[in-house]
Amino acid sequence: MTRTTAHNRISMNLMYFGTSCFNNHGATAIGGTILTGMDQGRIPADSDSYAKLLQRCVAMNALAEGKQLHAHITKTGFLADILLGNHLINLYAKCRNIHLARYMFDKMPRRDFISWTAIITGYAQNGQGEEALKLFVEMHREGFKPNQFTFPSVLKACASLLAIEQGKQVHYHAIRSGFEADIYVGNALVDMYAKCAHVDDARQVFDGMSERNVVSWNAMFAGYTQNEQSEEAIELFKQMHRECIEPDQFSFSSILSACADLEALNMGMLIHNGLIKTGLDFDIFAMNALIDMYAKCGMIEFARHLFDKMSKRDMVSWNATIAASVQYGEDMEALHLFQKMGPAGVKPNQFTISSILKACASAAALEEGKQVHSYIVKAGFEFDVYISGGLVDMYSKCECIESASNLFDRMLIRDLVSWNAMIAGYAQGGHAVAAVKLFDQILQLGMMPNQSTFSNLLRACAGLATLEQCEQDILRVDMVKKHWICLGKCIVKAWRWTSLLSLALLMHVQGYQHLNKVSSFMPMCLKLVMSQMSLQGMPLLTCMPNVEA
Repeated sequence: MTRTTAHNRISMNLMYFGTSCFNNHGATAIGGTILTGMDQGRIPADSDSYAKLLQRCVAMNALAEGKQLHAHITKTGFLADILLGNHLINLYAKCRNIHLARYMFDKMPRRDFISWTAIITGYAQNGQGEEALKLFVEMHREGFKPNQFTFPSVLKACASLLAIEQGKQVHYHAIRSGFEADIYVGNALVDMYAKCAHVDDARQVFDGMSERNVVSWNAMFAGYTQNEQSEEAIELFKQMHRECIEPDQFSFSSILSACADLEALNMGMLIHNGLIKTGLDFDIFAMNALIDMYAKCGMIEFARHLFDKMSKRDMVSWNATIAASVQYGEDMEALHLFQKMGPAGVKPNQFTISSILKACASAAALEEGKQVHSYIVKAGFEFDVYISGGLVDMYSKCECIESASNLFDRMLIRDLVSWNAMIAGYAQGGHAVAAVKLFDQILQLGMMPNQSTFSNLLRACAGLATLEQCEQDILRVDMVKKHWICLGKCIVKAWRWTSLLSLALLMHVQGYQHLNKVSSFMPMCLKLVMSQMSLQGMPLLTCMPNVEA
């Protein structure tokens, strides 16, 4: 028997023995049987054996056992082996311990381009794009050339940072290095440009690819749907069908998202039929997309039917169905589903809580809202700005204005939605002065009020003896002048005709009449005002500005 044959047989025995131990005893077999066998000489302690075991640790995400192997490699004197160093970097990075991966990288006496690619990939996959880009620059400075595996990781880092300029530089570097035609690099370029909202550039790369796989198509689909170009996504899907490319569950999910956005029910039903034909109608990603599509197209009962027939559900399944129930006013059904999540072994997240708070607010379900509030505190969600705003809205609509106010005052960060919810609460409770004070604070903070802000404020002031003065104060605020159309619509809805006249006159005095929208808006205001004043027996104004000028 030759030495090579013997070595191969030993390696095969190691793989069989190692795999058997992993399958029968889990990754802990490394700490016992396998390492003991190495110490006793029954299993070869060489570079190839360690490499295979480290690969198994990566496959099983076995960080603790990988650390034991690391210690054993150090003890047997193989740590300087560049192959094992690269495997250790990959192990720690894949097990989401990027600090250990970097420690291993920094301690390596020698590195090759694989070492650099491994650590760059590790940073990119662990959401540390800036560090990945820094290492890519350093790699180039050290004289190491990136390859078809390095470029995708660097482009992933650019995408995560929305760093379009750096992404373009990496693209240029890939062209100069001759890797632009590589399918993995091409896919990463499409994804990077799409995520940076440069969809035309993404499509140019896609169209120029000499070879494409389903990942290429999926990256382009996602680019269109994420950038609100749903019609283009559907057209591309038709092209995929014409080119006889077999879509996968991710292709179908993206196109169903486009159908949901366009409320294109017929197209969505065709996609559903395609899922059935390809046997993917029970795939969890596809089913979640189907539920969302049918719900957004108004078929809430069928969406619920699909949810009920799912053999396996994840967080997205529950959230999509609960959100759909809330959207169509089935608030108690949403609450019922929420109560079933815990027993089903699914823990609600922030999105779930936001939907349920809307259900409680809409149904004025105070007791259920309090229970949800208790869960929020236990889960540590109380400082989330969206959830805090939802709680303010819920307590306001349940007429617990004191609880809403206390929560609002304790919020560390407030967005405009939170301010609007509190103003709406004061409006509902008849606390006009408090609502006006909040509006004044919004302006002092430099925030831009929207239509909801004005609508709630006018509702808060309705019926007060000081209403006219309140509205005049609003109209005189410089920042509000930027929202004259918005405020005008709110005043029309509130039937405040004299205020509408004030707004029209103010716009004329301030010189807004040269704007295209104002030229049509002001005559509308005056016609409405004069019509209502005539109906109510009020004297018409004889001195009106020439608003048609």
